[in-house]
Amino acid sequence: MPKILIADDNAYMRKAMSRLLKKRGHIVDTACNGREAAMKIIRNEKSERYYDILITDLMMPDIDGFKLVEMVRQNAKPLGIIAITGGGGNVDAQDALDMIKPYIDQSLAKPFKHEDFIVAVENAVKKHWRRMSASMQT
Repeated sequence: MPKILIADDNAYMRKAMSRLLKKRGHIVDTACNGREAAMKIIRNEKSERYYDILITDLMMPDIDGFKLVEMVRQNAKPLGIIAITGGGGNVDAQDALDMIKPYIDQSLAKPFKHEDFIVAVENAVKKHWRRMSASMQT
């Protein structure tokens, strides 16, 4: 089963997403902000345990999801990324997702339906595994 890291500053959202994924048999870890998520990714890679998927809120304190995605794409082993947001401040949710779209695999605007969330995760997992399979063949 895929190993998934959820980064969201909203404890309710972290718990709800985690519960949905665990019910489907996924291995789930959580972080309350981008800094904690980045530290978990680095710590896991040092011990050669890798996440398959990162689900990150874009609007978080400390290190936001935009910076986290940039850090992951530049420094970490390849992993699938799903961006989620309800917007915040002066940023509309769809505008935020449009800005990050070239760097991620899937996106969802909050609030989203459970079914849409599961489909996004399944699509990101398939895309990630295809990428990993292709890189092993070259």
